[in-house]
Amino acid sequence: MIAESGGLARLMLGTAQFAGHYGLLAGVSANPSHPDAEALQILGAAEQAGIGSLDTAPVYGNAEQIIGASGWTGEVWTKLDPTLRPEESVIRSLESVKRSQLDVLYVHDVGHLLSLDRRGLAELNALRGPLVDARGVSAYEPEEVLEAMSRLDVDVVQLPVNPFDGRLVRALEAKQLPLECTYVGRSVFLQGLLAQPEEAALRAPDELREAIRRWQVKCRVLGIAPGEAALAWALSLPFLNRVIVGAESQGQLQQIVSWSQLQRRSDIIEAIPVEDLWPLSDPRTWTAISRAGEE
Repeated sequence: MIAESGGLARLMLGTAQFAGHYGLLAGVSANPSHPDAEALQILGAAEQAGIGSLDTAPVYGNAEQIIGASGWTGEVWTKLDPTLRPEESVIRSLESVKRSQLDVLYVHDVGHLLSLDRRGLAELNALRGPLVDARGVSAYEPEEVLEAMSRLDVDVVQLPVNPFDGRLVRALEAKQLPLECTYVGRSVFLQGLLAQPEEAALRAPDELREAIRRWQVKCRVLGIAPGEAALAWALSLPFLNRVIVGAESQGQLQQIVSWSQLQRRSDIIEAIPVEDLWPLSDPRTWTAISRAGEE
């Protein structure tokens, strides 16, 4: 079962970037000419820095194959391929990452879980054991997690969480979700907007730009880098067992690692500006927001 982690071990490297540019600010400061080679170097640097787990998926291009070729010795948490039967998906992932067991297997899409027939659900329920140590659900909404739990015994829950998106915090405070699960936070930089607010001002939806400007100003007053503030806030949440971070280059990874190692007083952590803007902070709405603004 998933162990409690502290320090750098709480950082989990996301591999969605290995499939190509990911996020609104992707490619702004990194555009490797040999992305697979860069990915291998990122994995080596992450393991050397003390990061002990990876978040990946069959849909992240050839990320699983890169992990298998890298000699990675830490944990591998991956997701079901919705185009395959659950057992077939797991066997393919194990072959790709060159493992005999996955540390965590997520259902990547709750809709996929709900659409499984009796045989598929039985396969999924039988996977925990020799092939899979723990099972989880990756979702956008706490309500989706509850739907998944009605069909599957869930050990791990992955949801977005950042200073502009307080849905997970609210759900746990209201006891809408079980505290005994292992919780993993993703989108802590909100696709890079909270880490690179100057670039965000050029690319973000109009409705978010003023909030991003306020975020940048408040972080400057606190004397803390915006990216460090977002990460420090996430790492201060006691219920998060892991915090997923992604990097397109070794330089980005080194910056994130340095942010995680800086020691900040509790009064500074408490002063980090939190402005729950959901649903404006949901990237799925940004295209619709932009179109609405043009009409």
